[in-house]
Amino acid sequence: MKRLLFILVAILTIITANATKRALFIAVGNYPAKSGWVKINSRNDVDLLVPVFRNAGFKVTILLDGQATHSGISNALKALASQCQKGDQVFIHFSCHGQQMVDVVGDESDGLTETMVPYDAKREPSKTYHGQNHFTDDQLNRHLNEIRKKLGKKGQLMVTLDACHSGDGTRGEEDDELNDSIMGQQRGVSDIFCPNPPYNKRVVYRGHTLNNPKGKGYSSMIALSACQPDQVSHEFKDRRTGKSYGPLSYLIWLELKGNKTINFKQLADGIIKNKNYAMKRYQQPYLIVE
Repeated sequence: MKRLLFILVAILTIITANATKRALFIAVGNYPAKSGWVKINSRNDVDLLVPVFRNAGFKVTILLDGQATHSGISNALKALASQCQKGDQVFIHFSCHGQQMVDVVGDESDGLTETMVPYDAKREPSKTYHGQNHFTDDQLNRHLNEIRKKLGKKGQLMVTLDACHSGDGTRGEEDDELNDSIMGQQRGVSDIFCPNPPYNKRVVYRGHTLNNPKGKGYSSMIALSACQPDQVSHEFKDRRTGKSYGPLSYLIWLELKGNKTINFKQLADGIIKNKNYAMKRYQQPYLIVE
């Protein structure tokens, strides 16, 4: 019996030792001039966070600007899923613009889909652009479920989205043309992307669509966004360095700097607790725990 117990402990030790920490950072700040998107400081987020995760033993992959097209992001998430093993710890971070668009699938109760804005996505529709390069929450959800399936019940996944998810339906006073040194650069816009304008449907905010995966054997997941779907997110300026960062990225750094180990639940709890350090008072993080 003791021998069997020893063997089981040895097997569990080997499995734990073989677990890998993986991190994927997707950051777009220097959008093409003709895209309609203003530049943001996403590169600063990567420079801030990557050393922290490498220090904690994570294998890091980075998609920056032109690498983070719609297909580039999709391929990177597929590659990550193919690399994942049971019990791995995976962190995925987006730093980019965010925009809501009219739901064309028909699965959103408020008629709106939250999207990340890749390098090749345009702000407004045209005869040739109908939102095909916007990275929707439905698309992200499918990739996340594939990763969770590969990680298994003992795996861990955390996804952080440092972008706006606002949707007033009109271009209001808090649009990105009016950003200033006091408020900070805005990471998204108020206008809803609509392939066939005008968009006249009444907006009822509901939140992200991150569906529970079917069946058993999926990893846990924590998803944390910089703000609610009807809110905008302004960058935080660190007075000590003079550099601006995404507020969520900066809070992640504050919670983790100097740590050799990263606990996802403690990280999320710390960000929610200390959000006022880097986020505007009106801005509320959006948390999903599964």
